Amino acid sequence: MTEVSGFVNRVNATAWNDKILHGFSISGDDRLFGTGLDKPALVTEGAHIRFTAERNDKGRWNVKASQIEKLGEGDIQAGVSVASATKPNGKDNAPYRDAKGLVIEQQSCRNSAIAWVTALLENDLISKPKTVKDRYDWANNLLDHTVEAFVKENAIVRDPSLAVVEETDVPPIPSTAVGGEELKEEDPWDKS
Repeated sequence: MTEVSGFVNRVNATAWNDKILHGFSISGDDRLFGTGLDKPALVTEGAHIRFTAERNDKGRWNVKASQIEKLGEGDIQAGVSVASATKPNGKDNAPYRDAKGLVIEQQSCRNSAIAWVTALLENDLISKPKTVKDRYDWANNLLDHTVEAFVKENAIVRDPSLAVVEETDVPPIPSTAVGGEELKEEDPWDKS
């Protein structure tokens, strides 16, 4: 049994075998809670309620309509469901969500890298090795390198402290042009 509280965002009534089955859902929770043939009088859209739900052998969540407690009315967006913050077993969902997000990010970076490498190859923007075997290994290495670069860039966007600034041996820009003329410090975008 799971204690759940939150704001009702949808109320359902479904016809089944000449009967009407009632249910509802809570904002921020993807489960549908059923009350069976009993229409819960306290359950209206936007209502803040608390109840105990029990999962049956078919995986559905059952609620006794008589045990629903109404806590008030309110804004659905302002409500935070206890059930949405925890799994039904009461454990925190955050590590699962974080791992799932990283997998999705990795897949997205790989898809972007594939598109990037494909564009480079199709437009002959990079030179390819001569033999087919060398091309295959080279393309896989290029793809792996590109995926790694995209993942690293995403990590820097999430946490800017990961950015490593390397000093280079690039000489400063000279103040005179090749012909000896003085370079003017004009901003080409300034139209004043």
